[in-house]
Amino acid sequence: MRDLMEKKVEASLLLSYYGALLTDTQQQMSTLYYDEDYSLSEIAAQFHVSRQSVHDTVARSLQQLEQTEEKLGFISRDALRERRLAAGIRELSAMDGAPARRAIEVLSALGQEEEQ
Repeated sequence: MRDLMEKKVEASLLLSYYGALLTDTQQQMSTLYYDEDYSLSEIAAQFHVSRQSVHDTVARSLQQLEQTEEKLGFISRDALRERRLAAGIRELSAMDGAPARRAIEVLSALGQEEEQ
């Protein structure tokens, strides 16, 4: 169960980064499946197509999103940046003094800006 949930979270992240590269139908079906947790049958009924058609569309969309991440690596790059930022904040937290506290504030604000 956890494995399926992790896959859906990863797919949702890919969709949030690269979803605009999909066709409207691919994007809508994938959003319903990964973000809204609709079943394949529910999506099929909404689009007046077969369950197999939805399955194929969602699977192709995910494959396209994964290939795009492989080529561009935006998600990997952002995750690395977040880890480095967190490490910097941890190191500064071990230091005393106003400059260290100010640096922590700046880095924390930077991390919050990137999340938005």
